[in-house]
Amino acid sequence: MPPLDKMRKFRRDIIKSINEYRQMNSVPGVMGDILANRAASEYAEYLLTGEENEQTLNDILAKHMYVGAVTTLVGLSMLEDDEEDGDSHRVLHGEFMDSHGVLCEYQHDLERMIDGKYTHVGIGFAWNKEKVLVVEFYSVKPVTISQLTESEDGGVDIRGTMLSNEVGLYAARIVSVKNPKKDIKVVGPPNIQLDKATRNFIITIEGPSDGLFYSEDPKILEIYIRKSQIDKIQYGVASQERINVAHLELAMRIPMEFLPDPRTVIEDAHDREKEERDAADRRKREQEEKLVREAQRLVRQEEKKRAREERAAAKAAGVDYDSEQYSSAGGPAGQSEKSGSKKTKGQQDQRSAQSPDVDAKSKSASEMHSIGKAGGHHSSADDDDDVDEGDDDDGIDEITNLNQQHELRRELIVTIEEALRE
Repeated sequence: MPPLDKMRKFRRDIIKSINEYRQMNSVPGVMGDILANRAASEYAEYLLTGEENEQTLNDILAKHMYVGAVTTLVGLSMLEDDEEDGDSHRVLHGEFMDSHGVLCEYQHDLERMIDGKYTHVGIGFAWNKEKVLVVEFYSVKPVTISQLTESEDGGVDIRGTMLSNEVGLYAARIVSVKNPKKDIKVVGPPNIQLDKATRNFIITIEGPSDGLFYSEDPKILEIYIRKSQIDKIQYGVASQERINVAHLELAMRIPMEFLPDPRTVIEDAHDREKEERDAADRRKREQEEKLVREAQRLVRQEEKKRAREERAAAKAAGVDYDSEQYSSAGGPAGQSEKSGSKKTKGQQDQRSAQSPDVDAKSKSASEMHSIGKAGGHHSSADDDDDVDEGDDDDGIDEITNLNQQHELRRELIVTIEEALRE
């Protein structure tokens, strides 16, 4: 088997982007087209130095044995001055996505991208030291092939879906690229199974046959349709009919290569697992940050409540809460206490008598507030609500003993959950 296409992941991500736009507009997604990819890449190389030209485009499509017409979109992104060696693999994924993103910014291009009539897309890339080009070929086809493999008897197993109800699937033929007029293998309705409900089909070409896949003389699979009397086509019924494709319409061609490539199936599965893990980690972080913000809100509410209670207690004691005398005395009734010092039992009893339940609540609030500060989320607007920094010292000392930020977050989350349960 030949090496994997180095641009496969870029194509996959661009098709994903296209189909996300189409989904937002309730339009079915497009599928990749291998021959269109090759033609689009050659046309992109041409556009690095040339202007768009219909005749050049048609010549390139014919060279790659492409069937049908295409609608062309060209995305361009200029490289920064410090990005030298633009013709090397230093061109990053983001720059290709930027080139594709340019198409999404123009209404005319976006309308063609999400047009429901298109069923397939081919994507080509080219770049030099100055710019990056992405060429997208959109096309309309009545059929798509989802699986092309070798059968157990050495033959060929072809699976796909009919995308149009106005034509009937009729034949499959394998030819050489060097001599496309000579049949190597050709089968008709007797070798076709079609589910009329789902429009899915299976075409079987009996084996054994050597040299069909990845041969030195490349082979092409051709799919033929019929537009008349499609209801009379008898699938899976033995017949002596000799299939003559000259009386049929060629719908599409694809190279005789395994589809999907088993190597990319494994690769794509690993990439999907990584994306799912990353998404789960993001959701977890967002939830934790939400809990932190909620904790900070609860802390601010608790501190404001505590300040109101102390103000009320001071007023009841005939003390001016806002006076320097009150602050230097350490609280109501002339309590004398240095910041961070331990209160005597008498002082604690007196404080409890003046402000019921303040001690129990303020301890929890101070610890949660200290954790919030350690997380860097306490705004300066809330500093006006801090009325007794001495009560926060024990919580701050406890926080400074923790070594890692995530431990602070977890402790805060546990504290919130316990407070909510209470």
